[in-house]
Amino acid sequence: MKYDEAKRYVEKLKRTRQEYKGEAAAYYAKFSYALGIVFVVFLGIGIIDMSKRKISFIINLMISMLIFVSYYLFYALGISFAAKENISPFLGANLGTVFIAV
Repeated sequence: MKYDEAKRYVEKLKRTRQEYKGEAAAYYAKFSYALGIVFVVFLGIGIIDMSKRKISFIINLMISMLIFVSYYLFYALGISFAAKENISPFLGANLGTVFIAV
């Protein structure tokens, strides 16, 4: 589904008073996921480039992988909470990105 189609679908669900927060979170996630991945890559490059020794490179690589897994965990939790209407769809879609940005 393209961005404009998803936006129209969410607006249609709002107008007909159906559950729309899960779809709205998925719509917002189309933007925030890409931004979050950019943050993860820049953070990983910064961590990996800290040391030139081989053993430090492996440790830094593992730290970078841990950061990505934690980002994805927060991203998935945010989408899940937004779909269950525990938090707003915008915050749910951006939870992982906010975690990495902080």
